[in-house]
Amino acid sequence: MKKEKGFTLIELLAVIIILTIIALISVPLILNIIEKARKSAFQNSAYGIMESARLYYVENIIDNKELGDKVFSYEEEENELKYKGTRPKGGTIIVKSNGKIEMSIYNEKWCAIKREDKESIEIIDYNKETCKIESPMIEEGIKLNYIESGFDSAIPGSYYNIRNQKGMVTCINLSDDNKEVTNTKELKEGENCVKCRMIYENKEIASLTRTFMVKNSIRTFEEVMNSEAVGENGIIRTDTSGNKRYAGSNPNNYVCFGTDETTCSGKQLWRIIGVIDGNLKLISTEYYKNAGVAWDRSGYNIWTRPASLNTALQNDIFNNTEWINSEDQKEWMLNNKWKFSGKDNDSDHLISIFETAEKDSEYTTSNSIGLMTVTDFAYGTSDNECTLDTDLRGTNTCFNSNWLATPNRNEWTFTLRSDNQNNVFFIYNGIVSFHYAYYSSIYARPAVILDSNVKIKNGTGTESDPYILTK
Repeated sequence: MKKEKGFTLIELLAVIIILTIIALISVPLILNIIEKARKSAFQNSAYGIMESARLYYVENIIDNKELGDKVFSYEEEENELKYKGTRPKGGTIIVKSNGKIEMSIYNEKWCAIKREDKESIEIIDYNKETCKIESPMIEEGIKLNYIESGFDSAIPGSYYNIRNQKGMVTCINLSDDNKEVTNTKELKEGENCVKCRMIYENKEIASLTRTFMVKNSIRTFEEVMNSEAVGENGIIRTDTSGNKRYAGSNPNNYVCFGTDETTCSGKQLWRIIGVIDGNLKLISTEYYKNAGVAWDRSGYNIWTRPASLNTALQNDIFNNTEWINSEDQKEWMLNNKWKFSGKDNDSDHLISIFETAEKDSEYTTSNSIGLMTVTDFAYGTSDNECTLDTDLRGTNTCFNSNWLATPNRNEWTFTLRSDNQNNVFFIYNGIVSFHYAYYSSIYARPAVILDSNVKIKNGTGTESDPYILTK
């Protein structure tokens, strides 16, 4: 029988070497083909995205939309551009206001760069430092649904993000005869299309138009006191005449008065006692002279005589620009809505008695600056223990949670002692008592009564954002 002959060891080694050589030559070629295919697919995706961006521009031009620079980000989960292909890992597409496209998108391996002055897309190895566009552009800034009329905020400000700025950025209101605009205060009520442009060497190199919806914020104080929060430490109380009053330890009842500016402090920062008989009653946050003063140095409790404090308040507040620096707002102040209620010293000092005496009093014409009444003070508390039957002579319950209360300080009121023309009621730590009018160690906070047509223009009533008035 003939024995079959197999491969010798040398022959097997030769075959292995040949196969290895073939593998060494073919595998890189195959991997290179795969790499080129992947790169080509990424490039095709980039061109697809670019065409989608061009279609976006054309569609908006057909719809007669005013376009600025539009940025599509692939750092976000979704954007408006629709295309076929693989989604990039990140990057941005910029559709310029002139229709030019800029692009810097990337995946794990490559970066696609398209510059405004080039038609082709360049594919390079991905590098975080080089895969980006640094051309000047304007992007949309903070989101907003509307702003209130009169709101003070710079434009472009935070509403437009300016990147790689060259030259000047100016803004115009396309809805208002292309007027230049630098502040939201200059916008009219309703819809405002504001275009901000970057101008370099007399050419517009970037722009963005966005819409500002301006809402009429003017409200009456009755509307505010019926609907808006008065803060965590405040409530609205209604007296027996139906007047609404601010109460609590610190309600949101701050208001700018005496200035036409949109901010105020010191002597022009007041607080609202309430809407009394349809008119707004304010009291200053500062004491007159920050020292004790006589109600009347001659010793009488007749304010219209005139009492010395009446004359002093008129001269030192009404005619002092540190307190009232607006001639228009001076005309809002009423001098014929003051009530000088009287009460004898024989009956209990019940809140109900003081309130009835004030309610039954006639309006008196006087100067424009006055004081708060005992009733004003009593309704300033949110403490449920302070009721109409509370005797203010024997308890300081109404001092608790009362924004009108000042610890350890005597304060004059407009409430007179009816059975003695020399005495006026004052408040000390929530206790109501009386003293001779010529006594000069009692403090006074100026109060004013304003025309019923005065309204809120803006503000939230906090100390840092007080109500701004208008008429």
